[in-house]
Amino acid sequence: RTFVFHFLAGHSFYFTMLSRCVAVLGFLATANAYWNFYSSSCYYTSYGTDGECDSVANTDACDWDGGDCCASSCIGDCAEGTFNCQDPDATDYVAPAFPDCSEYYWSYLGDGDCDYYTNTPDCGWDGGD
Repeated sequence: RTFVFHFLAGHSFYFTMLSRCVAVLGFLATANAYWNFYSSSCYYTSYGTDGECDSVANTDACDWDGGDCCASSCIGDCAEGTFNCQDPDATDYVAPAFPDCSEYYWSYLGDGDCDYYTNTPDCGWDGGD
């Protein structure tokens, strides 16, 4: 019994660290599941088909703002000059000049505002903003 006690006492640090690593891995797996769910969801469904291109809803998950950001798919009274077509299925879609820039950020490129996350070489320094 003394041997077993000394073995466990001497290795309790490793058991503690192992259990902490398992807990962290479990947390990361849960966080990843939440990220996958929420990143594929659209919080801005009410913005779609209102005739204005809303950059926060101009994503695949939000069905490209219901078509409001492309002249060829905008329905109703559309605000001219506000188009930022990112829908690859639209007839007026132009492939991005910066393919290494995440698709999530495409609507921020060249929009007149200097955005921190797109002010990188991959995103063409925010499309020149």
